[in-house]
Amino acid sequence: MPNPGERDLTRISDILRSSIPKPGYTLLEILVVIAMIGLMAGIALPRLTSIHTSVQWASERDDVMRRIAGLGFSAFREGRDFELKRYPSEASEKIPLELPLGWTAEADPPIQYKANGVCLGGKLHLKYGERSIVVHMRAPKCRPEARGNGQ
Repeated sequence: MPNPGERDLTRISDILRSSIPKPGYTLLEILVVIAMIGLMAGIALPRLTSIHTSVQWASERDDVMRRIAGLGFSAFREGRDFELKRYPSEASEKIPLELPLGWTAEADPPIQYKANGVCLGGKLHLKYGERSIVVHMRAPKCRPEARGNGQ
């Protein structure tokens, strides 16, 4: 049988051990952190989708501008004249232009490309969904100069 003084020491050591903080997090602390992460994600995710849409738009716009800039060379390479009125064009019109899905182009008056690669200039209206850009084409090289940011 244990000694009465020994029993008191055991009880005191149990009390001291139970009052020493144990490593780890409480359930409340974990729930607060999860709630904060949820709030930050709720704020950030819509912005990320907006950024993705803007980057996709800018990438396609740059691709369209590059393709339009190459039309003079296409006329030279094919050795024929053509004029750009609208894209997608009527079946009878054959122009060497391929734009990404959903893009339309309309020139008024039509932009003429000669077989020697020279362009006579004009204004081209590009549209993609709700966005539109006016592109000025200056003769003779017709490098596209965009006006408007497509908003």
